[in-house]
Amino acid sequence: MAKMNTESYTISLAGMMAALALLFLYLAAILPTARLSMYGIASLFTIAMCIEQRTLYALLMFVAVSGLSLLILPNIMAALPYILFFGHYGIAKFHIEKIKDKFFAFVLKLVYFNGCLALNYFLARNIMLDTIPDFLKENFWIFLLVAQILFVAYDFLYSKLATLYFNRIRKFLMKRGRR
Repeated sequence: MAKMNTESYTISLAGMMAALALLFLYLAAILPTARLSMYGIASLFTIAMCIEQRTLYALLMFVAVSGLSLLILPNIMAALPYILFFGHYGIAKFHIEKIKDKFFAFVLKLVYFNGCLALNYFLARNIMLDTIPDFLKENFWIFLLVAQILFVAYDFLYSKLATLYFNRIRKFLMKRGRR
């Protein structure tokens, strides 16, 4: 019987998950709608690697997918949501949720999200030559409130999908080889 915790199995699992993440990023780049959903699905593959107790591989997978997305996607801007938030959020979430105090963990996830949001705002305003639409500038506080609500919904759904992976999908990936 093959061991599922071997290095080669872990590398192949990370490669498959990276390919799936790239597929969903490509879909986010070419589909006219459901972009946020595609980024959200692409982000699930990093937490799956964390669930397999392979945080280093999840981090390496994030770096590889980020680099490849800059090369493969039709435009560089399509890769930025993954690189600046979605790709690494699963790793952060996995480790933050190990904290026993659930309220503190929730606050820490909000701080993490807001830090990423502030970085995105700074990059859009200063590096990408003020690419923030006037609507967002004029309604910044409304945007910030809506972003918080959307993040809480995203985090809740992300947890449900990670649980689905752990309880249902994982057993098919971790079947032992038969002779």
